[in-house]
Amino acid sequence: MPNFHNSVNKINRLAGVCFENSLRLHLDAIRLYKYKSYASALALSILAMEELSKAYIFEDIAWHAVVDGVPIDSSLVISKSILQSHKIKHKVFTNRVFSLGRIGRNNNIERKGNVFWKTVQSDRLERLKQQALYADLTFKDRKGVQRISNPAAIKHESPKKIITIINDYLIDLAVGILGDWYVIDSEFIAAQIHRSLLRKLIKTWPYRGLVGIEAIKLAKKHNIS
Repeated sequence: MPNFHNSVNKINRLAGVCFENSLRLHLDAIRLYKYKSYASALALSILAMEELSKAYIFEDIAWHAVVDGVPIDSSLVISKSILQSHKIKHKVFTNRVFSLGRIGRNNNIERKGNVFWKTVQSDRLERLKQQALYADLTFKDRKGVQRISNPAAIKHESPKKIITIINDYLIDLAVGILGDWYVIDSEFIAAQIHRSLLRKLIKTWPYRGLVGIEAIKLAKKHNIS
């Protein structure tokens, strides 16, 4: 029994470390964007999304171990294919954004026609990350003509969009936790969500989508920020 609790505690702590690392990557992406290093900012923002998804995956593993009695095999957890699949991690994040974010809204309806949702579902986000990291030859047109893929060609639009989606989500998450509308099962994740984080997210990144705008309005209304 002590080994079981130690294992659950370790997985929960790992969820917290992944969450902390996702915040670090996200804030670094913002710094790089401000220095106009757009390709690096884009790559880091997608990595931040993946680390955030890992935090939720580990949190889910610990929760099922406690509630459903699903055994934790640490070697299986580390080698779990779901953790090594970038595509799955991207989908875990979008599922969070569209099902848990935006208090009181019908998010299932909003998936239809959403460009970011379509990008993740078609696996284009992983290709975008590779293009931001590596110079390479790639197929660009229907005739199969090889063209050079150069990270330096990436402009501000792509990283700005991804960073805004992540920042909006984190603002919404922080407001939801601080206002007791959302619940985080891992105490190691919950401990990192506080008013100073919310203020940093709002101050550091000036761009907002509808999610961020509504969350900030709610925070002001309930004197959370």
